[in-house]
Order: sequence, then C-alpha cells, then structure tokens
Amino acid sequence: GRVIKLMDEYDIRHVPVVKDDRAVGMVSDHEIRPLLKGADMENEMVGIYMNQDILTIQENSRLVDVVYQLSDRKFDSAVVTNYHEEIVGIFTITDALNALIDSLRGQIYEDPDSLIV
Repeated sequence: GRVIKLMDEYDIRHVPVVKDDRAVGMVSDHEIRPLLKGADMENEMVGIYMNQDILTIQENSRLVDVVYQLSDRKFDSAVVTNYHEEIVGIFTITDALNALIDSLRGQIYEDPDSLIV
C-alpha cells in the first residue's frame, strides 16, 4: 500500500493524514502494518485507524515546550507546521531522545530552554 511504501522509503513510522491541506490525523506503523492484508484496503484502513487526537506544533517552537506537550499527552509524535499552517515535518519521541543524547554528550551548548524544533 501507499502508506507502507512511504514509511519504508523514508524510514519513518508516523504519517500525517491530510484533508484540505490540514492535518486531520496521524497513522503510525505499529497501528496499520499488522492490519494490512492488501493494498486495496489501505485507504479505508487509514481513515478507520488513524488517530484523530493529534498534536500540531509550529516550527521554531521551543524544544522544552514540545517535549512537555508530548509527555503530558502521552503522544509519540507531533505534526510540525509553518506560519501558513502547511505541514513541514513530524517531530517524534525519537527526535526528543536524540536531542537529549546530544545534550548529555555536550554537543548542544545553548541553554536548553532556547532550543527550537
């Protein structure tokens, strides 16, 4: 299916579901891959199994705020949008952990409160 191909091609586990150029949900690898039995069912399954309770953040948000929101809402990822509300990426728990690792290794020298997504 198309979503699985995207995930495999870009080595990603989260894909936003878009309607009228706005994120309306998120589907993750662990939710959809086990359910797919054929590519012809994928569009229906994405709509059924997507998570409609999503976190949308604006690019250049403070890292500490984004990580807090992910933790507080127990989310694995957030859709990142620009000033025009166009999707520009996804920020994941893995991204947050990588920032923590960089910080612990001393590779991030700025004040953690000033770091941005």
